[in-house]
Amino acid sequence: MGYDIITFLKNRIQDFKLIRICKQKGFPLKVLIACDVDILTLPDDIILNHPVGVVISSFAKIGNGCNIKQNVTIGAKYPDTANPEYPTVGNHVLVGAGSVIIGNITVGDYATIGAGSIVLKDVPAGATVTGVWK
Repeated sequence: MGYDIITFLKNRIQDFKLIRICKQKGFPLKVLIACDVDILTLPDDIILNHPVGVVISSFAKIGNGCNIKQNVTIGAKYPDTANPEYPTVGNHVLVGAGSVIIGNITVGDYATIGAGSIVLKDVPAGATVTGVWK
């Protein structure tokens, strides 16, 4: 029975109602879907298609309508220093599976980050980047 509930919740995580309920109740999303995000800092219309392995720092800024695939990391470049640097991801950005976005950078609106990319510098609005972007 427990497996059925977990499967149901994993399959419904795209449902905005579930994200809103988790936000209202302060329920940790990582318990439900094995990802580490602070849903209180995310916009309601974010899309996490396959959220397993997703890590998003609570200090990173994520825009509206973003689509973030599995195993994505968005966080600080130097997390253990006195002044860690966090990224800002614009509106309606597609972040491909396995991508890493770190540091004090900005990803422009409607940009596309290809699967497996490592983004270390600013990405212009509407651009598509793949590989190591530094």
